[in-house]
Amino acid sequence: MTRSIAANAQSTLKPHRQNTHTVPSILRHYQTHSHTESPTAKKYTMASLSDSEYHDRSSRAMDALTEYFEDLGDELENDNYDVEYSSGVLTLKLASHGTYVINKQPPNKQIWLSSPFSGPERYDYDREKEAWFCRHKDESLGALLSREVSEALETDVVVPIN
Repeated sequence: MTRSIAANAQSTLKPHRQNTHTVPSILRHYQTHSHTESPTAKKYTMASLSDSEYHDRSSRAMDALTEYFEDLGDELENDNYDVEYSSGVLTLKLASHGTYVINKQPPNKQIWLSSPFSGPERYDYDREKEAWFCRHKDESLGALLSREVSEALETDVVVPIN
């Protein structure tokens, strides 16, 4: 008798439904594309720099950035735009858009950026391409600054540093 009750109970039970919640479209895209696409080769390769190489290359980069952003400020004639460079720290103020802080980081042999748009990031040097690049995004410092500052100032800006 217990067998027939158990058999009847099983036959009346509905099959377990799988979770049918919908995945937001952005996640669906990530789930279907990010793991199936072949990884692309990295554009940049981190160089091992001596202390003197690091100081030379980072100082040239900071000087080029300072000169470029100062010249850009002169062209714009905008009171809400300000550039300051002191003790290895470059500060670029873009009024209501926020402030960029770019500085040398000698212990790590990097240049660090704090962006009001994309947040903090670290840049290593690629000797072959002569570029400061972000390992996480595989993008040069110049490319990121060009894109973000262009959007903030609503004018095409090409920062002359890789």
